[in-house]
Amino acid sequence: MWGRMSASLLLLTLMTGLAQAQSWAVFIPPSAATSSGRSRVDSEALTQVQSGPVLGPPAVELPAAPTTPSGRIWVDVEVLLWWMKSANLPPLVTANPPGTALANVGVLGAPGAVVLFGGSGVNSDLTVGGRLTAGFWLDDDLMNGIEGYYFQLGAQAQRFRAGTPDNVARPFIDAATGLSDAQLVSFPGFLDGSVRVSAASGSLLGAGALARTNLYYGGWYRLDALAGYRFLSMCDRVGIAENLTSADPAQAVAPLGTNLLVVDHFQASNQFHGADIGLAAELRWYAWSFGGTARVSLGATHERVDINGFTTVTVPGFAPVTSSGGLLALSSNSGNHTRNIFAVAPEVRFQLAYQFSPRMRVHAGYSFLYWSNVARAGDQIDLVVNPALLPPPLPGATPLRPAFNFQGTSFWAQGIDLGLEFRF
Repeated sequence: MWGRMSASLLLLTLMTGLAQAQSWAVFIPPSAATSSGRSRVDSEALTQVQSGPVLGPPAVELPAAPTTPSGRIWVDVEVLLWWMKSANLPPLVTANPPGTALANVGVLGAPGAVVLFGGSGVNSDLTVGGRLTAGFWLDDDLMNGIEGYYFQLGAQAQRFRAGTPDNVARPFIDAATGLSDAQLVSFPGFLDGSVRVSAASGSLLGAGALARTNLYYGGWYRLDALAGYRFLSMCDRVGIAENLTSADPAQAVAPLGTNLLVVDHFQASNQFHGADIGLAAELRWYAWSFGGTARVSLGATHERVDINGFTTVTVPGFAPVTSSGGLLALSSNSGNHTRNIFAVAPEVRFQLAYQFSPRMRVHAGYSFLYWSNVARAGDQIDLVVNPALLPPPLPGATPLRPAFNFQGTSFWAQGIDLGLEFRF
C-alpha cells in the first residue's frame, strides 16, 4: 500500500516540475526575427530550446520594433503658416485738423500734426505658403541619400489713401535749413488732391539640394549629417502717387485747374547663394516620431535697389509735361544700385509625426529661418530733400539730397508647418 502511495506522489511531483519548467522556457520575441526569418539568438540558446526547456525565471516580453517608413523615395508636401519680420517705413503721409495754418499742414512737430501712414512696421501678418521636398536613398540600408526642396510664401501688401477734404501732406526735411517741412496734398479752397501709398513685401522663396549621410543609427533613433546648397530670394517695394489739382481762385501758385501727378517708386530685391551644412535627428516610438533639423548657410547676398520717380504737369490748354523725379526719388538718388555682401542664413526645424503606414505619415512642426543681411525698400528712403532738386531741378544745386546709401538689416521668417509624407 505504501509503495503504491509513494509511486503516486513521485508521479505527481514529476508532472508539477515539468509544468513549471515549461513556463520558464526561453522566450524569443517576434521583433528579434531578421528579414530572413531566422531568430537573432546564438546557437547555444537555439540548441537549448530545441533540446528541451531551460530552467530560469520567466522571460519578460520586449516591445515590438518601432513602425518605420519603407521605400527609398520620399515626397513631402507641406502647408506653411508663417510670419515674417515687418518692413519699416518712415513717415510718408501726415495730416492736421481743420483750422491749421497752410504753412503748418503736415509738418512733423507742428501743433496737431499726426502721421497717417508710415513711421512703423508693416506686412507682419500671417501669410500662407507651401514647401515641397523630394529625396532618394542611394542604398537599401537607407544610410546615404540626396534631397531637394522648394518653398514659397505669399506676398503681403498695405495700401493707404488720403486727401480731400482733409488737410493732408507728405513730410520731409529741408536739406537747406535742416527743418521739417511738407509737400501739400490737399487743403480746402486751395488744393484738391489725394495720395496713395502701397507697401508690398514680395514673396519669400527658397530652394536647395542636400546630401544626407547617416552618423548614428539604432532601432529607435538616427542622426544624419547634411551638406549642400541653399538659395533664398525676397523683394519688397514702396510706391507713392499723388494726384493734385489747383483749386486756388487767386491762382497764386498755378493756374486754376492745373494738375500734377507725382510718383515715387522704391524696390529692393535680394538673392542669397550659399553652402549649407547641418544635422538632422529623429527619435521613434512605435508609430510616433519626433525630429529636428539644424542647418546654417554661409554665402553672399546680392542686393539690388531700384529708385525712380516722375512728375507730370498739365496746365489747362497745354500739353502735359513730364520730368524725371518725384519728391523722394530725385536725380540725386534715382537709379539701379547693387552690391554683394556676406550673409549667414541659419534655420531650425522641429517636427512631430505619426506613421499611418510604412508608406505614409502626417506631421506638424515649427520652423525658424534667419537671414543676416537684406535690403528692404522702406529703409532706402531718405526724407532729407533739397527743394532745388525738385523737377525741374536747378543746375548745380547742392546738397545732393535725397541721397542713396545701402541700408542693410536682418530678416526672419517663422511659423507652423503641416505636412504629409509619402514613401515609394
